[in-house]
Amino acid sequence: MSLPEIIAIAVGLSMDALAVSVVIGSSPYNVGFRPTFRVAFHFGLFQFLMPVLADFRKEYPDVCVEITTHTLGTQKEAMDELAGGLTDLVCTMAPVTNPRSASVVEIASFQDVLVAGSRFAELREG
Repeated sequence: MSLPEIIAIAVGLSMDALAVSVVIGSSPYNVGFRPTFRVAFHFGLFQFLMPVLADFRKEYPDVCVEITTHTLGTQKEAMDELAGGLTDLVCTMAPVTNPRSASVVEIASFQDVLVAGSRFAELREG
């Protein structure tokens, strides 16, 4: 990579980081340390992964890494691709009801939260 390319990437990444910082800093709520750290961690992780994946692609040109998103309605399609050998890894937030020959490892659990305006106050528990 040439020096102008490195400088262009550095400027682009710094503008990206500035935009994320401005959005977090302009929040009218006290965001707190943990959510701010999570955003910063994931931002840094993906910025780190981009050149690593580029180097991986140069080193192993015959290996195809494709990241696709499936909605909850098409999880069956993703699992079918896994069972048919078209996909090596499926990450899903929906419970896997029929893993067939796949190994299922729960990484984290999530809780769904309903957020509504004051017109729906009667739905609040308690």
